[in-house]
Amino acid sequence: MGNVASGVTDGMQRATCCVQRNQAMIRCWNPHLNLHLVKLEHGGGTIAEAWLIHTNVDQSVAASKTAEERSLAIVYNMNIEDDSGTMVLRPLRLEWGPEGLSFMEAGLGKDCVSMKVLNEPMSPELLIRQLQTLDKRMYDPVYFNSRHFCELLFSQVDGKEERSRKR
Repeated sequence: MGNVASGVTDGMQRATCCVQRNQAMIRCWNPHLNLHLVKLEHGGGTIAEAWLIHTNVDQSVAASKTAEERSLAIVYNMNIEDDSGTMVLRPLRLEWGPEGLSFMEAGLGKDCVSMKVLNEPMSPELLIRQLQTLDKRMYDPVYFNSRHFCELLFSQVDGKEERSRKR
C-alpha cells in the first residue's frame, strides 16, 4: 500500500494512520524541527548545554538492557528570551527512532548519561547544518539507531564533558 496524499500543497506525500509505513524509508529529517530552529535563531536563541539521556522506556525492559543497549535522546538547553526580556534556559529534546526524528521543548529526565557545557554559545543555525549532514541517513536498529545519532551530535558540541557516575 502506498502513501496517501494529505491534502497539503507543499508537494510532499504523507501517510495517514491506516497506511503501513516502510520502516526502511525513515529518513533523519524533520522539516518542523528545522523551522523551529530557524525561529529560535531569529529570536536570538543560543545553545548553552547538551545532555545525553536515556529515553523513558518501560522499567522492566530497561532493567534487562545494559546502558549501551538503551535508547538515547539528546537535549539542548537553549538560552531564550522570555516575554519579560529575561534570558531563560529551555530544553529542546531530539529523539531518533523507527518513527523518525522527533523533538519537543521539554524532557531532561533523570537518567543523564553525559552532559557538556559549551565553551561558546552555539547557534541553532549550526545545529541545522549538523542535522543536514544526516538528513539522507535511514533508521537502522543496528547501524544507525538513537545511540549513533545522539553520540554523533554530542561529539560535535564544543564543551567540557561531565559523565554520569550511575551509567
